[in-house]
Amino acid sequence: FTFKMPDGLKLNMDVKFPLDSYSKYIASGTDVERDSYQKAFMADVTNHIGTISQKEYIDPSGGTVDYVLMFIPNEGVYEFIYRNGEEVIDGALQKKIIVCSPLTLFAILSVIRQSMDNFAISKTSGEILEVLGGFENQWKMFKDQMEKTEKQLSSFTNFCQGPRSTRTNQ
Repeated sequence: FTFKMPDGLKLNMDVKFPLDSYSKYIASGTDVERDSYQKAFMADVTNHIGTISQKEYIDPSGGTVDYVLMFIPNEGVYEFIYRNGEEVIDGALQKKIIVCSPLTLFAILSVIRQSMDNFAISKTSGEILEVLGGFENQWKMFKDQMEKTEKQLSSFTNFCQGPRSTRTNQ
């Protein structure tokens, strides 16, 4: 699945997920079977992360963001992975893969969107500051010209006042 982001960027999400070993883990009757299926499931998740990292989901030159989302379709499965395989999630992050569940997907997308909006605001702020810098230069030139004009008017007023007051007194 591809999310369209601001400035034409895309965020890819892999939605295929291996659940066979997890289903067998849930259905297993003995601790030995559960342990075996748990290890198999965590290996499946690790292998799936490796498969995702080999795909061209992350291609900044092609217009994607620097990360890809790996969607886990069930909160219970997500919690199981988080509880039993913290190193799996850390390994995914090292490969720029963000593991998310239905509940965390919205939060992750919101954070990404907010970051992109902040970047756009930062970029726009830089443009505004550049324009304000130009305005500051123009304002300084305007003030300099007004000071010259005031001096010339003052000089002219003094020049006119001199003969008028002299003639009026005479």
